[in-house]
Amino acid sequence: MPPEPVETDDCETLTISQMDGKYATLRPANKTLTRIHVILKDGKVRSYQYAFLDALSTYDGGTFTLLFAGVKHWALTVKGHGPNFWRIYDLCTLHRLPYLREASGSMAESGGEGETILTEIKIVDATPKERD
Repeated sequence: MPPEPVETDDCETLTISQMDGKYATLRPANKTLTRIHVILKDGKVRSYQYAFLDALSTYDGGTFTLLFAGVKHWALTVKGHGPNFWRIYDLCTLHRLPYLREASGSMAESGGEGETILTEIKIVDATPKERD
């Protein structure tokens, strides 16, 4: 007899097309999430576990930085603008935002009045160097 299919909770599963960068209509998760996807301009996706989000994240107007400290340390610096930019940062620190998408092409150009656009996401290896 074949095994019973495992039920999954699809409320945490998103397709790439659902991660469209329309933050005004994005509903945050009702509970904390385990991971965040970062979609870069070239379409590549990097995923980070919220469990490794360091205690110190910073927000400075049009820029915020999140530090993920696992075996390697990754600093994600996000630049952007719009009415929901602070909300995006805040939801990241609450582990309730499923993705960040860097604007590209028409998405970057169509950022009109009232839109929140992430203009740049820079990912840097911030692993401390070993001292001799």
